[in-house]
Amino acid sequence: MINMNRCMNVLKIVNSSLVVILASMFVGVVSAATTITIDGNFLDWIGVSQYDVAPNPIEPTGDVHGPSNNDLDLVDIHMTDDGSYIYIKYNVLGTMNEVTYKYEVFLDTDKSTSTGYRGPEGTWTWGADYMVENNGLYDYDDIGATDQSDWKWDITDGGFSRAIGSSNTVEMRIPRDTIGETGLTDDLKFAIRAVNDPQNPTNWDLYPEALYSFHFCYDNTPPVTTKIVGTPKYDSYVTSSTPITLSATDPGPCSSGVDKTYYRINGGGGIVYTGPFTLFDECSHTIDYYSVDNVGNEETIHSQTLYVDNSAPITTKIVGTPKYDSYVTSSTPITLSASDLGTCASGVDKIYYRINSGGGIVYTGPFTLFDECSHTIDYYSVDNVGNEETIHSQTLYVDNSAPIITKTVDPAAPDGCNGWYVSVITISLSATDPDPHPSGVGYTEVDLDGSGWVEGTWVCIGEDGKHTLQYRSVDNVENVEDTHTQNYKLDKANPTITKDNPSDGDYVCGTVTISGSAYDAPDSDSGSGIDYIQINIDGSDVYTYVPLPNPAYGTVPFSYDWDTTGYPDGSSHSITAKADDDAGRSASPDVENVVVNNKKADLSASLSADSPVNSGDTFNVKMTVSNAAGSATANNVAPSSLSVNTLTGDASVSSCGGHSPNSANIPGGSSQDFTWTCTASGERGHT
Repeated sequence: MINMNRCMNVLKIVNSSLVVILASMFVGVVSAATTITIDGNFLDWIGVSQYDVAPNPIEPTGDVHGPSNNDLDLVDIHMTDDGSYIYIKYNVLGTMNEVTYKYEVFLDTDKSTSTGYRGPEGTWTWGADYMVENNGLYDYDDIGATDQSDWKWDITDGGFSRAIGSSNTVEMRIPRDTIGETGLTDDLKFAIRAVNDPQNPTNWDLYPEALYSFHFCYDNTPPVTTKIVGTPKYDSYVTSSTPITLSATDPGPCSSGVDKTYYRINGGGGIVYTGPFTLFDECSHTIDYYSVDNVGNEETIHSQTLYVDNSAPITTKIVGTPKYDSYVTSSTPITLSASDLGTCASGVDKIYYRINSGGGIVYTGPFTLFDECSHTIDYYSVDNVGNEETIHSQTLYVDNSAPIITKTVDPAAPDGCNGWYVSVITISLSATDPDPHPSGVGYTEVDLDGSGWVEGTWVCIGEDGKHTLQYRSVDNVENVEDTHTQNYKLDKANPTITKDNPSDGDYVCGTVTISGSAYDAPDSDSGSGIDYIQINIDGSDVYTYVPLPNPAYGTVPFSYDWDTTGYPDGSSHSITAKADDDAGRSASPDVENVVVNNKKADLSASLSADSPVNSGDTFNVKMTVSNAAGSATANNVAPSSLSVNTLTGDASVSSCGGHSPNSANIPGGSSQDFTWTCTASGERGHT
């Protein structure tokens, strides 16, 4: 019996003139169950490679010897081996009769023309080293033969067997070690002779006239399967549209060819590969695959895990600051970020955007918008396996223009002099955001006198002094208007004026110094300052004083010498002191009435005192001052000092107080008493 597992025979033609035989060359593989038994039953030869002798069963032309034995022509030849034996089967036309006809098989095992039998006349181009005749295997006796055409054969032993079928078929088994064909890749050249008359062996035909060649080759190598993952693909990530292709080759010099390729997914049932397949569910898929060749060599199972990602990325757009609703500026950064959120995410490949339907741009970092107009941004992302996100769009409006403020002041202009306001100042501010794409006014802010910016559209200035107002507006995308600066001066308070001399009701004579002071503000930050001072007598301005520097701050003294000698004695006169500040405000006039009397006073004085009794007693000292009749009034008369002397004993004066009254005006013809109160000490005595 022969086991044909992993056995393949290859026909090699060594005579290029046998084109017909070459065209019918067959490379076949016998299944593992095939065995051949030499028993005349030829069903076990099904599937074994066949050597076609001729396109039709006609004896080849050019027979070397004998008549044309058409009824005994060789039709076909089959040959195979199992590593230990060579098996040959051939068919003939006509009925096989070993007595009358015989077929001989000649084998050239050493591929040398200098050895073996070369035909009856030595005309063969090869030498037969072995021959099968009837039920015997013979080797050629090179030593016993006179030349290579001498018929010298010796029977050999060792497992040869031969059988003839019931009609016209012969099968035989030849031990390989007997004929020296133990190598797995050796070539064996052979030919078959038909003899129509055993008694007249010169009448024979040789098929073919050259040689058949049988190559021993065994396929022990499994196939190699290549898996090609098509596109889209990224590393181990694919989509459900990615084709997966398996292709197998059967390597080695004796390839039997690939029979089938198998695969399975996630440990499921095996599937015979028939063409590219895809993976569906969005998850991980482990693909096992291998191939089997025609003699059952199985490849080691290969495995690969692929991850199906059918989900597109999600892109997030962040509009930075400044921003208000859909309004931005040219400094507002626009940031795009994307994430691939599927069950088996392949990751984001690229983010694309375009502005106002322009060319697509690969996002590399935050970008800004320039022209002050509307801008439509389209954006989307693509993951590493080509899943494209639906395009998103947003329209943004660029506002690079700051607001514009309109200012209203009440009073509309300074209502005092020299740019000074003399009533409370109110400022109202109103702002607008200009075209083309105004985001709107966000807020207005003011800073009064450096106190800090505060939001507001109304300012009230009520404190006297100089003030600086700054104001500006900011729109909703933080465009800041240039700062406006306005200075204001407010002086609501009137100046004051006070005369020190003369006093109301005084009698004046000669040259009288009219003096006093005016006051408005301590410094320029608090008020407008004294502009001028005027003296008016009886309704006429007699003196104007303009202080330098002008205006003057703080207490501003003034004096004017008034000559009264030109006025009648006893005449009454009104003296008015006036002052105006730099803002034009006037002080309340200081008015005193005086009487001019240029007559001289005629004074006399007498002194009297009480007599003290005991030490510690008080006593009065009185001075009477008289002004002679017809004299001028003596103004501001007052004793200057008092001296008390002791006359007797040890009496003394411990102290005397001031006189009362302090001073007095004494008209002509009248007198005035001035009294001191003194205290006695020591012994009794009297002054």
